[in-house]
Amino acid sequence: MSSEAGPKKQEQLPQLLAKITFSRHEETGYTGIGRDITDRGIARAQEKGKKITREKGTPVIIGYSPKERAKGTAESIEEGAREEASDSLKKVRRIRIPGLRSTDFRDKGFRAQLQKEIGTTQEAWTDAHYNNPEFYNNPEKLETNEEKRARLYREIERLVSFLEKKDLKGEAPHLVFVSHYELITLLLDDAFGIKTFGTTNTPTLGEHVDIDLYKPLPSGDVPIRIHYGGLEKQVLFDRKLRRLVAQPK
Repeated sequence: MSSEAGPKKQEQLPQLLAKITFSRHEETGYTGIGRDITDRGIARAQEKGKKITREKGTPVIIGYSPKERAKGTAESIEEGAREEASDSLKKVRRIRIPGLRSTDFRDKGFRAQLQKEIGTTQEAWTDAHYNNPEFYNNPEKLETNEEKRARLYREIERLVSFLEKKDLKGEAPHLVFVSHYELITLLLDDAFGIKTFGTTNTPTLGEHVDIDLYKPLPSGDVPIRIHYGGLEKQVLFDRKLRRLVAQPK
């Protein structure tokens, strides 16, 4: 009985709208200059572009956070994808998506204050993302985690609305989005539970989450299948609440 239940559940899924690679930016010096990723980061992002093109097809859209390190990662992924596709005429649209940015600071001097308190290393800042109330729940000085969630899911809603209007013929398009640990970690928390992936550096630099986005159900909810760290979870994106909710049994 159990061997038949799995395939039957998968058959009930509607049309696949898109295959998504949701990537954290590559290794960076946090300078804000040029691509703002290291030579090793450039090479790794180019290899990522080749690998995901082989596995999912050439990305038709590469979206990125306004931060230079995210833009630089997106550019390098595109270079690898174009090289792997071996087609100079292959159209890849690279677009800036403000909603994918990292944490907004409302008090411009608060960043310097935090640097004195917690240090400047990436490990210290990712730890503060979860464990320092001054960092994650201080709405007068910086953006809260809930506000970051809201803009992440607003971008998902915009993507679904865009794809619904497209006449998808044949294989679902492959899309790549480059963002920051704050947003990607919050997505993993909501999908898998904070005790599963609620660590302070998840995903690591250059790592990505695989997402399958399906056509909305009659209810309007959108089935989403998320793959990360050897685990897979199917959830629903509630378009009214703009949140991930558990898949009904």
